[in-house]
Amino acid sequence: MRKWMMIVLLLFGVCGGSVTSFASELVKKDEYLIIFQDNIDKSLIEKQGGEVKEVYSHLPIVKAEFSYDPTDHLKQYAEIVEVEEDGNVKVNGTVDSLQNGMSNVLHTKEKGVSPLTGKGTSVAILDTGIDREHPDVKIKE
Repeated sequence: MRKWMMIVLLLFGVCGGSVTSFASELVKKDEYLIIFQDNIDKSLIEKQGGEVKEVYSHLPIVKAEFSYDPTDHLKQYAEIVEVEEDGNVKVNGTVDSLQNGMSNVLHTKEKGVSPLTGKGTSVAILDTGIDREHPDVKIKE
């Protein structure tokens, strides 16, 4: 009986170590976009356990990979404006459905008759004057 107990314990010991190392390789990592105030500081990301994957050239934005959601930790730094999970965006719908009823206006049965009345719509015009020095303004005296 003792012999069997030793064999079972030995097997659990051997298998337990390999399961742990196997599981550590399967940790899912997600990519996050980190927006900085002015200058990018890669050390902040590395301090939080992240790995920088991409630095955008014209914006203070970094794509980094984390094994956890770093949003709360990174937002504590004053130089970080926003943190959001990176993802793909897919457009759902057809071209017709994206034109906001334009086909209804163009395909009326009778000329001048439209199902759209404008009822409940408010329009405001803000006249801020004219810039006499603007290059597009040509005033003849």
